[in-house]
Amino acid sequence: MMSVFKGSLFGRVRSIFVKAAAVAGFVGAMFGAAGEASAHVGHAPVFDGYVKIHSHYGHPPRYGLRLTRCQRYIQGRIAWNYSGSRRWNVANLRRLCGSVRNGRYYRGPGLCFRKVMFGRVDWVAGPGYSTRWNWRNAVRLCAGARRPHARVRCFKRQIRYGMPWQRAIRVCRRRY
Repeated sequence: MMSVFKGSLFGRVRSIFVKAAAVAGFVGAMFGAAGEASAHVGHAPVFDGYVKIHSHYGHPPRYGLRLTRCQRYIQGRIAWNYSGSRRWNVANLRRLCGSVRNGRYYRGPGLCFRKVMFGRVDWVAGPGYSTRWNWRNAVRLCAGARRPHARVRCFKRQIRYGMPWQRAIRVCRRRY
């Protein structure tokens, strides 16, 4: 993966130029000046689309994205679907963790999500098979939960009183 200066325009532009230069070098190694295939194809550099950029400040190169403590707690531990897949999309992790980063409540969104998805939480009042959640709705309910058990109890209470699940999610997110 490529290391860039986080959030800066210079870093993005630099990464584009480095990638373009690597492609040009690879194409130049494959084809001679006349456009013919080079005889040294076996020694051409392998290009996988990413270039490591070493820092000039003595730090090792960075690979991938930096995850918050909340995101690290969820990734690889909590399944996001009923088939058991524990590999989360980073955008969905950001949505679920919300403003919870590295503080004392970093486990809250993950615990809430696990309870909602796999803890038999009804999303429709009355008996029935309403405990299988769409993961997007579970993320909406649990996003940024600092008190996961209180949020789930709130949701159950609102459903028991006959409130539609969409409104119950909004109410409980505001309260807890």
